Amino acid sequence: MTQTKVKPNYVDLKTLYDRLRKFGFNQDFILSNGLPDWWCEEYEASSDAVVTAAAYLSRRFNLDLPSLLNPELNPIFDAESKALFKTVKNQDANDENVKAELAVAQNLALRVAELIAYTYKCQYQSIVGMTAKEIRAAILDKYTSVTLEALLAFCNEYGIPIGHFAEFPTKVKKFFGMVTQSKGHPVIVVSLCDLSPSRLSFIIAHELGHIALGHLEDGLIISEQNLGMLDLLDDDESAANEFAAELILGQPDRVYYFPHYMTAEVLSESAMEKSRRDRVDAGSIAWNYGWYKTSHFPVARKAAGLIEKNSNAPQQINRYLSKSLDWDSLSNDYREYLALALGLDIVEIIEESWNCLPVS
Repeated sequence: MTQTKVKPNYVDLKTLYDRLRKFGFNQDFILSNGLPDWWCEEYEASSDAVVTAAAYLSRRFNLDLPSLLNPELNPIFDAESKALFKTVKNQDANDENVKAELAVAQNLALRVAELIAYTYKCQYQSIVGMTAKEIRAAILDKYTSVTLEALLAFCNEYGIPIGHFAEFPTKVKKFFGMVTQSKGHPVIVVSLCDLSPSRLSFIIAHELGHIALGHLEDGLIISEQNLGMLDLLDDDESAANEFAAELILGQPDRVYYFPHYMTAEVLSESAMEKSRRDRVDAGSIAWNYGWYKTSHFPVARKAAGLIEKNSNAPQQINRYLSKSLDWDSLSNDYREYLALALGLDIVEIIEESWNCLPVS
């Protein structure tokens, strides 16, 4: 008597893809970010393709594996994190609809932050209680102003990894910056896609403010959908913004006064002159022109671009981070995914790892 094999009660691959659309994950995003580079149509026809795909997607996208495979369950993220969302002024960040919209980007970034913390080689030294003035003074001992490079170096010295991650589905609501605690490290994730080093510097300085001011608790994530000097939501956000302004500009309420309207060319020249006088990054001075009046924003952006020609701030952040990561501590899949998430060349990473091996 032959026994009939009972098939596991799993969804098929097409249904798995369809179920992920609720998070904004279309098939192109899944194939390019959620599955390994060897994945192909031929393998999709195999009997274990759906289980393999679900395993990769759960690891990379921070999703609960059983909920992906079980047709009676709705796909959910692996764990509900204790999150404090900060959004634009007059928008209730604790509204359930707002939370749901931001949850996808937050959970994707959380998995990247966990991987960064797991493989980060520097030991954390607490900066809780340090003032913006003290951090600025420490940086100015080594740099002429508080630039992106200077902030990356300071954070690395104190064991605070910073990564830039922006690989989100197209229609997902995104955030500018996030800070979380993982593996004993505060981890800062910047997600704003902007090439300007000085613009991303403010986001990093703001997140540093949350850490130094003691706003970060174990497991707490603070996400900002928008950062602006006029969009102050509560005491913590106001304090973090003032901290960032003092760290970068030297004073928490510093405003550089310019004529009512300037061309980008004149603004960039004036910013560089004031930079030498005040030991303030010229790009940050240019952005200061647009912080308080939105109509000045395009001019400020163009002026910053003239000052920071050929800059690529996301690439600068992640290349700096890569030097402090123990890539060999990761599995092949996690190493491939982290490199993809950070926009780094996995081949170069492997070659550098081999070059670091001792010669026998």
